Amino acid sequence: MPFASLENWENWENWENWENWENWENWENWEGGGRKGGGGLLSAALAAAGEGITGPFNPALVRDVALGTHTPTDLFTAAPGAHLSLMLTRALGGPIATAHDNGAAVVSSDGEIIASIVAPNDIEPFKAQLNRVHQDGDLRRDRNAEILIQINDLMSFYSASVRLDPRRRAWTIKLMLTALEAATPTIVQVKAICAVPRPNDLSPQINPVIKTPGHSAYPSGHATQAFLLAEILSALDPSAAPIYRRQAARIAQNRTVAGVHYPVDSRVGALLGSALAHQFMGRLDPTRIESGKSWTAVSVPAPDTSDANYDFNLLTLDGQHGNTLAALRNADPAGPKANDYDRALLDELWSRVKAEWPGLSA
Repeated sequence: MPFASLENWENWENWENWENWENWENWENWEGGGRKGGGGLLSAALAAAGEGITGPFNPALVRDVALGTHTPTDLFTAAPGAHLSLMLTRALGGPIATAHDNGAAVVSSDGEIIASIVAPNDIEPFKAQLNRVHQDGDLRRDRNAEILIQINDLMSFYSASVRLDPRRRAWTIKLMLTALEAATPTIVQVKAICAVPRPNDLSPQINPVIKTPGHSAYPSGHATQAFLLAEILSALDPSAAPIYRRQAARIAQNRTVAGVHYPVDSRVGALLGSALAHQFMGRLDPTRIESGKSWTAVSVPAPDTSDANYDFNLLTLDGQHGNTLAALRNADPAGPKANDYDRALLDELWSRVKAEWPGLSA
């Protein structure tokens, strides 16, 4: 996986058990057989029972069942697993595309720019950051447990600040995982365009404490995902926004401490993740669609040698990009409105998410 594993998040605290609430689907897995798992014992038992009770085919027993009338919201009850996830991912992301345009990775929605990230064309700024990466390695003893868990699991760290469990906030979890799925193609494409070598490609003294990913360091996928999650939670629970954002920053910092990222990787990841979060929330929340507050595209220049001592944290991020980040919050989303089918899906999801957060305004 290019960044924190979505597969592991989907198994986090067995979150999908809300679909099996009260074990109603456990007949499918009874005694470890299970139709889903292809268990041979149950299959053989059902075949034997069927032969014993059904007899020859009798047309008189065919039920008079009419064709159904499908509505988008039927998916929430008829197919709340993979089918719903795929449809929500498409609806939430909308027509997002990423292109290499005049030396930049340009993320847009139907031609309206969400973010423009200039691809670095000079290795010197990254060489200049190596000393900072080396110095941050002094924090490894304190941060090692976090670093190891965060390879595949970011959700647990947010759940320490707010109850994220399937009995209380199943649809919030669904939203967060859907947003991560919707963001993944963009993150992968931006990385491919930027193509920056990792710190230990440049220096044998970095000595990472985890396996170095094989793809581009810039931008940080973990930082992108961490700020995506933090901004979604901040929109749902504004009073705790500083905590969520500090957690995101710490997750991003830990990737530099681990020796697999430069601090500037986290800066651009934080901006991209924040932009995607507010693009998605803008499409989800109908009150934002007509807010009249136009979208402000995120524009990120390539790092230069003045970034040699850049230390990524919320203070430096806000100091350089605070106005841009503030403009994203509560803005209209970029691009066209959702079509009627997607709007119905998003309205249903938003209704269910809001019900899990009593403090949200109607």
